[in-house]
Amino acid sequence: FPSRRRHRHRRRARCIWTRCVMQSARIYAVWDRALSFVHAIRACIEWVLSHNASRFGIASRASRDDARETRARKARVVRVVAFGGAMARDAARVVARALDSCVDAKRLEVVDAPSRVVTAAIAAPEAHDDQGVAYAIVVETAEGDEPAMEAREVVREVLRAAASASAGTGASTPTYALVAIGDTNIIPDRSAFRSNQNVSADCNAVGHTIDNALRLRLGWRRVGRRMDVDAAKLSEDWASADDAPAEITRWARDVMHALAT
Repeated sequence: FPSRRRHRHRRRARCIWTRCVMQSARIYAVWDRALSFVHAIRACIEWVLSHNASRFGIASRASRDDARETRARKARVVRVVAFGGAMARDAARVVARALDSCVDAKRLEVVDAPSRVVTAAIAAPEAHDDQGVAYAIVVETAEGDEPAMEAREVVREVLRAAASASAGTGASTPTYALVAIGDTNIIPDRSAFRSNQNVSADCNAVGHTIDNALRLRLGWRRVGRRMDVDAAKLSEDWASADDAPAEITRWARDVMHALAT
């Protein structure tokens, strides 16, 4: 009897195992059919979207790649221009280093004669805009609201052109970004307080004036925000360090992103 009972249990176990295997096979078959159906639906949707991209307002991957390559070919040449003396030239080199990390070096130019370049852009803005030129202008404020000695001529030319122009008019709109740099430690009324109680705008009056003249009077288009820099708050080796200050690097990245869009 014990052997008969064991045989009965084994046969029952085999039946249960066979039933489970058959059910699993059915489940797998149903799952395979469901996956095939999902793949077919996805293929149909991709085909419809790829052949009706303009109707649905959706660009295909190829068109997106083409647009990206076209935008790269049309990337602007960035000219770094310094309005000022030694501090403006140091800042221009720092700005060039920051921009160099975001743009091809072949599209970056540091201009040594800002007066002639800016005067030409003001006289014939459409020519410079057609060439895809954008200006990164660094303006130094010496003391109070006075420009640096080396920049007085070009500042005078910009303000004279702005005074004779109609507000916000022009056949073309040259593109620029602006960095205003000054030093609160050389302001007599504030030197006793040092830079802890001053803001960067206190020492950048000339930069603000040039920005308003270009944007509001001459109709130039500024990309990114105006960057106000207080040299008193920078490290002592900010001009000679390998890496640009973090705030200038962030500003350069925002400017190049705005130029690419």
